[in-house]
Amino acid sequence: MANVTIRIRRDTTANWTANNPVLASGEWAAEILTGTTLVNIKIGDGITSWVNLAYSVNFPSIEAAEQAASQYATNAASSAAAAAASANAAANVAKLYRQNATAYAVGDVVLGADGLSKSLRLVCKTAGTTASAAPTWTAVNTTVTDGTVIWEIKNAYDLMPIISVSAAATIADYQLESCVVLSGSTTYTVTLPAPTAPGHTLLVRNAGSVAMTLSTPSGIFDGPNGTSLSAMSLPSGVVCGLLSDGTNWVIERYQVNWNNYYTKTEVDALVGADKNIYGSSFDGVNYTGTRLYASSGLSWAPSTDAAAGTDQFTGKSVWNGFDVLVKYDSASSTAKIVAYEGTSAFDTYKNDDSYGADVFHMFPKGYFQRIATDSVGAETKLVSTKEYANFSPSPMHYRGGVLHDYIGITKYGWCDDGNGGICSRSGKPPKISITENNFETLARAKGLRVGGINDVSWLQHIGCIKYNSLNWQNSVGQGVVNIYATGTATVTESGASRIIVSNTDAAKFSVGTLVHISSVGSGYWWPISAIATYDTSNMAITVTSGTTFNTTSGSTTIETSCFESGGTDTVLGQDGAVSAGTDGKRSILTMGIENFYGNDYKLLSGACRIGSNIYINPTPDTQYAWPSSDSDALSKGWVKYDGTYCSSSGYISTFGYDSNYPHILLPATVGGSSAVPVGDYYYTNTDTNAKVVLFGGCLGSGSGAGPFCASLNGVVGYASWNFGALGVFIP
Repeated sequence: MANVTIRIRRDTTANWTANNPVLASGEWAAEILTGTTLVNIKIGDGITSWVNLAYSVNFPSIEAAEQAASQYATNAASSAAAAAASANAAANVAKLYRQNATAYAVGDVVLGADGLSKSLRLVCKTAGTTASAAPTWTAVNTTVTDGTVIWEIKNAYDLMPIISVSAAATIADYQLESCVVLSGSTTYTVTLPAPTAPGHTLLVRNAGSVAMTLSTPSGIFDGPNGTSLSAMSLPSGVVCGLLSDGTNWVIERYQVNWNNYYTKTEVDALVGADKNIYGSSFDGVNYTGTRLYASSGLSWAPSTDAAAGTDQFTGKSVWNGFDVLVKYDSASSTAKIVAYEGTSAFDTYKNDDSYGADVFHMFPKGYFQRIATDSVGAETKLVSTKEYANFSPSPMHYRGGVLHDYIGITKYGWCDDGNGGICSRSGKPPKISITENNFETLARAKGLRVGGINDVSWLQHIGCIKYNSLNWQNSVGQGVVNIYATGTATVTESGASRIIVSNTDAAKFSVGTLVHISSVGSGYWWPISAIATYDTSNMAITVTSGTTFNTTSGSTTIETSCFESGGTDTVLGQDGAVSAGTDGKRSILTMGIENFYGNDYKLLSGACRIGSNIYINPTPDTQYAWPSSDSDALSKGWVKYDGTYCSSSGYISTFGYDSNYPHILLPATVGGSSAVPVGDYYYTNTDTNAKVVLFGGCLGSGSGAGPFCASLNGVVGYASWNFGALGVFIP
């Protein structure tokens, strides 16, 4: 007979309790736990009301529960014996997952279900009874107390229930999340469960001396070593990791050993044509790379205000971002999203100073791997929205032990709101000439944070894959890097709003450029409103200041400042610049962020140099006090960066690698050029005082600017006219 499909009644805990119905005998009903996909199941007896009816089992999702119920009903329609078998199967599936208020013995292995990745397992180390709700899970290889049970969290690929097979067999649904080990010297076929439950995994190892055959009753094997058919051959000695996507078995792992560290060759074998892993490889000589896996065949080109460039990345994977308005909510003392791009509210309030919201670009979470293959700088960068073995979570999204679905970065960096505060809105000058601690104080008052080395490194990683380039100045645009100019007054004036300079000096400036007049206190930057002839040898540069000032011939100077925000608002894409103007003298948009590099150096939280050592702050969101010495750094909980660190300045040649912080790209050697292999400059000195990390370059950095340009010269607590910062929104 045909299969029976069951749709289970579902509601929240509060609604079930308020309505308190009596379920029919055998009726399944789901209680959806707020904030999770986990559901508790009750099965009615026709008599007992909801409140007094005991829970029967829980599942990781409503889909998993309905699958079990449907199987139960299908078999029940065939025979009572089949129904009993189905109920037993459903119970066995449930046993895969941790249950509330349930006794466990030492050695029991289950999935955490609520809040724990399916790639991890819980191993009972101390027998007892679990709590009435799931605890907060920590990192792999740590222990967690759950009621009176103590679990150890282990990687699933290191610790899986073993199913030994030596002849033709069929793997049952409840045997998913296991390792099937095949043995024997004669080829046979192992039939897997249908891949109808998304997220379930199975690891199959052929320990036999001949190839074996895997088959699936529905769907296909989809991946680099699959045949796109319902059966595939598994050679002797091969390990195959399979993930159900709800329709097919996706081959996520395919290798010839048990190692959990992938060499470049193993990664090639692992992912091949996988459509969820994007990557680029770089040879250490050229700045352009080779697109890998899902990136292969995709095109990208920068946009202008006149035409949108080809962009086959935006909207995919980790590049599926969007703009939002974020505003501080005094009632909850947190920042919250108040409008999304494309809505009338967003368009109405995005530049409304009185409303006070800030524009952020939201980035979805992802996982990455960086494989440094040799000492000359060749490396491979991979990214995915799936949690593959040996891929690490985005350092921008993994904060304080929590992996956030989205993190926002200020679209315009931190700007000056005109009232002593900071904002991220169009038409504002960058907030400069304050220290990193000042930025922290202002940002935290708004429920926000200052961008740090973990945030920047994630954007560097995914940007290199999108642009297939290490030299973004060549690939996307130079940015605001060639506008720094100075001029000296040639005429003494009092109570003016202009400065008279030579024709030669005047030629360095243009209308609209922000400038500073040295006779006025620091922190005052005004736009040039006009440049007109004063006499045959001099020009008058007038500024919109709202006040007057004095100039003295031979001593008062005028110098350019950073561009105001909004210079890319008309760009028809996520990356590029307006068509008017000169490259090097116009704002640049990269992955939805304006002037990520150039214009003003970005002060970074969470990293500093002390002498010849680099230290990383593992908890910058909660503790941001700067250390003053090596011992002080260690006492404050900062961690020494163990990658190779270059002690001399120059164009970057290679990057260091620290296995604890594989995402961090600090120069290991210099000796490159303004074009290859990176094209960005690195500044350092031998001063032993604590130094803050600045990145990106500024309006006078020229070809040395870029996403990897770094300066470790600035003393912690120092402020400068070309030092700004990024902002971070944590939903």
